[in-house]
Amino acid sequence: MKKFGLLIFLVFTLLQALAQTSAIEATINASDVIISGKVIDCSAAMIDDLGTNNYIVTLDVDSIYLRNTFVQQQHIQLFWKVNGYENETAAFQKKIQMYKQGKWVFFINRIQLYSSAQMNEDQIQVLTPEIEAKINAIKQTNLIRINNYAQNKTCPESCKFCKAISQERWHRVKRYFKHKTIYPLTAHRNVKWALPDHDIILTLPSFMTIRYMFNTSNGQVPAYARYQVGYYHSFASWIPWTLHKLFHIQAYRYFHFENTNKLILRKFNVKQDAATSYISAYQQSIARMLTDSSLIKVYGPNMPIPAELVLLHLVSESEFRFYLDYQSMPDYAQRAYQYIDDLKNKDQIYTLCLMAFHTNPDFGRYALKALADIRAINTIPFLIQIAEQGRPAYANSDLSIDAHEHYWQQLSRTLDELTGCYTYAHHVPFGVSGNLTAIAFSLPVWKSKYVVLN
Repeated sequence: MKKFGLLIFLVFTLLQALAQTSAIEATINASDVIISGKVIDCSAAMIDDLGTNNYIVTLDVDSIYLRNTFVQQQHIQLFWKVNGYENETAAFQKKIQMYKQGKWVFFINRIQLYSSAQMNEDQIQVLTPEIEAKINAIKQTNLIRINNYAQNKTCPESCKFCKAISQERWHRVKRYFKHKTIYPLTAHRNVKWALPDHDIILTLPSFMTIRYMFNTSNGQVPAYARYQVGYYHSFASWIPWTLHKLFHIQAYRYFHFENTNKLILRKFNVKQDAATSYISAYQQSIARMLTDSSLIKVYGPNMPIPAELVLLHLVSESEFRFYLDYQSMPDYAQRAYQYIDDLKNKDQIYTLCLMAFHTNPDFGRYALKALADIRAINTIPFLIQIAEQGRPAYANSDLSIDAHEHYWQQLSRTLDELTGCYTYAHHVPFGVSGNLTAIAFSLPVWKSKYVVLN
């Protein structure tokens, strides 16, 4: 009987622990801001017409575990509503005195930051190592993980090619390049990306260079391999020449060999970042495409396009074809919007990012909306760079200030949708408006929601 009673007690204890864990998880997931700290001040009661008392409670912040909206780094003010009954007011004052002692964790909703609302008891708990660990675990689970070079790695764990790269045995890697096909090298674990030339001359022989980034045990190592594409070889050319001169016979085709599918490795260099100058040239080409020709003298040909964005565009997508001068093309705007729609339908997110850099803010805003529509989370770092660098802000002085402000508003809305935050003015009072100063307050909020994987 005692064993049976002990078993019931253990089961009851386990169920109670599971219920508490589930309740904590629900509270965490329902919160917009989670901080640790204590109460340092409470205002006098402000009585409203509904018979409730409103208080402004100031918190001293030790740590911020979660923020889906903008909050101060040190002192946070909560708008706390309490029923006006004398017993409830006394209980509230007693709790405030308790919250001034020790360390507490506060699970805050937006409504308590911007308008008066009640704070439930489960929203304030003693900060224990168990609760802190639970908060951090859920935060890590909900963190957006961005892998710009995600590929299906199909090579086995015993892959000799990947082993040679990891150990930096470049003579073996070169042997693989010489005797194996060059595709699909990105299926190997230690090949981060491969960047081929876009243009190949269609005469024999032709040449192409493949740029690589290898993952070795000592870090990332750039390399490039230069190939001859196809070959043509003739022999005994005097024989068909003589036959043609004497008998007018065309016999040249019998005295040569050619193969358009043959790949011959001509050069393999390691630790030479050949992609740098190539990307720089392509960067300038993209800048010319995105800068209206009438503005080049005003803004200059070099827009602050991140080199990594250009690289990702080259690695992940085919080509960038948008360059039309709106002064000579009456339907320039129609073509631009149609091009963005085509990119959206094809999920070409990096080219959409480039379109978001357009000096015409109307086209940039349309591209930002497309990124939000297709939930392109990989673009979050680049959108934040736009906010930090100011993109080609106000480059087109012919357009109204409203057009630029609408651009920044859409950037804020797009980042909110991709990160699950609430910073835009539509979501919270005094949210981000259409200027760079205001949008800077939301940068820490967006940055806390993701991590970029190598």
